[in-house]
Formats: sequence, C-alpha cells, structure tokens
Amino acid sequence: MEWYLYYIKHLIFYKNIYQKARATYQWLIDLTDDVDLQDSLKFLREREVNHSQRFREAIEILKFESDRKQVF
Repeated sequence: MEWYLYYIKHLIFYKNIYQKARATYQWLIDLTDDVDLQDSLKFLREREVNHSQRFREAIEILKFESDRKQVF
C-alpha cells in the first residue's frame, strides 16, 4: 500500500467521526429548550464542522501530492 493511501484512509475515518459528532450536537440542540445549553452545543457543533473541513482539506492535499508525484 502506498504511504499516502494509509493517511487518506485514516483521515476519512476521522472526518466521518467528526461529522457524526456534529450530527449528534445538532440532535441535542433540537432536543433542548435551554438557550444556554443550545449556545454551548452550537459552539461544539461548529467546532466539529471546522475539524471536518480541515480533514477534507488534508485529504485533498494528499490526493494532489500523490497525483503530482506519479507524473513523470
């Protein structure tokens, strides 16, 4: 297995974990009427969105670099 495939696989795995956490925070936001709790959960949800975006960016960089190195 090429080294970059190992990292891409793990980045995708972690990206999916953060997306599930985001969905869980959204579910909890919808479940509660407590405004303070909703604010805290919204902050955590946005943090997960940010992390997912960074994982996606890292995956794209690895894909680009691996494609670039294979061109002669």
